[in-house]
Amino acid sequence: MIASAQEAGEIAPGNAAEICGVLVDLLEGANNRMRLGLSKSLSEAECLMLFESRWTIFKAAMNSIPSDKP
Repeated sequence: MIASAQEAGEIAPGNAAEICGVLVDLLEGANNRMRLGLSKSLSEAECLMLFESRWTIFKAAMNSIPSDKP
């Protein structure tokens, strides 16, 4: 998914494995809140909406990082 987004110009070039780590960190926060009972359980549709929201934020953040390539 990261490499495809990079190829489509949605995410700045960079090490896909490192960028994936950032996405995992972003997603783990929601997972931990539910695991700890700090958030209600979500339906499948709500989970998809949550992921899409975070994916959009993630793409914007990763795209705003200056590339070391010209």
